Amino acid sequence: MTDKPEIIPQTEMLIQLAHAVRPRWDEDDIRAAIAGAQAIGRSWSYVLAAMQVLMNDPKARPKDLSPLAVRRATNTTRDVDPERAHRHAELIREQWPNLAARKESGK
Repeated sequence: MTDKPEIIPQTEMLIQLAHAVRPRWDEDDIRAAIAGAQAIGRSWSYVLAAMQVLMNDPKARPKDLSPLAVRRATNTTRDVDPERAHRHAELIREQWPNLAARKESGK
């Protein structure tokens, strides 16, 4: 048994969230960026944290995820802080019904 919480990758939810936050980003581009990062060995925890950084950068594009992954991999060995990740997950869970409703309404 481990102290670490179970982490279940939710790629489609992340794609929907990224598209809801950045509606001009194409979902296929987001999907390709995530697949590219995973193809070079980046973990789900990394992809989740890196996408959060990109979503908050007004100049970022989904394809920036792979160069960001390479740059971060060579500059640090730090994992995502579990407490911070938990707080972010709580915020996403709180907002998810709003995001899903927005997606369904086409906004």
